[in-house]
Amino acid sequence: MKQLVSTYLILVCAGAFLFSLLPLQVYAQHADSISVLPADSSKVYVRTIDDVAHHSIASDDAFSYTEAKDPETLWSRIKRWLFSFLFNAFENDWLRLFFKITFFLIFGLVLLALINQLLGGNIKNAFSNTRASQAVNLGNNSQSIEKLNLDKLLEEALSRNSYSDAVRLLYLKALEELNAHELINWKADKTNHDYIQELRSHPACPLFSRLTNIYEYVEYGDFNVERKNYDSIRKIYEEFRHKTGHV
Repeated sequence: MKQLVSTYLILVCAGAFLFSLLPLQVYAQHADSISVLPADSSKVYVRTIDDVAHHSIASDDAFSYTEAKDPETLWSRIKRWLFSFLFNAFENDWLRLFFKITFFLIFGLVLLALINQLLGGNIKNAFSNTRASQAVNLGNNSQSIEKLNLDKLLEEALSRNSYSDAVRLLYLKALEELNAHELINWKADKTNHDYIQELRSHPACPLFSRLTNIYEYVEYGDFNVERKNYDSIRKIYEEFRHKTGHV
């Protein structure tokens, strides 16, 4: 029994060895068969393209396989010019200085506008030494304008030839009348231009806007008012009252 098993194992190993040699033998035979193939003796004909036909085909758009470029628009030309200008600008010392100054100017104006907004549109008051006359100082009480006897104060200002105070009082009388007839809502924290916005749809708005400008020139601009100036301003005030129907 052991002898049969040994014989069987020997036969299997011998078969496996012979089988492994088979691909090498086949490859060698295949290589031998290739090496003995006869050389190609067929004649080679070289064909050329006619120059006229070549030019005709090359100039035909149907045979053009290059990607067509989009036509350059006006906006793309502007962008290209702008990028080129900015690139060249930063190469120039003077232009760099110009852009730097422009930037700081714009920054300063924006900052000034923000401060003006925080001060309720009265930034010039903060930097002016001019103060309202005590005779027309309303204080912070929202009822002050109603408590003042403006007609009496106006007479006193005219009697002492204080025409600047008289102009201020005319403007306060205009505000008092608008508030009394509910054309504006007077409050101590509002600006004069807030009242213009409230009155913008009323026919008297242009005249009130003129009175506002005059008042601000006198109050904050050191504008010297003489009698003839006051008389002209008084006419504007009377015309304003006529427009509001309070004559």
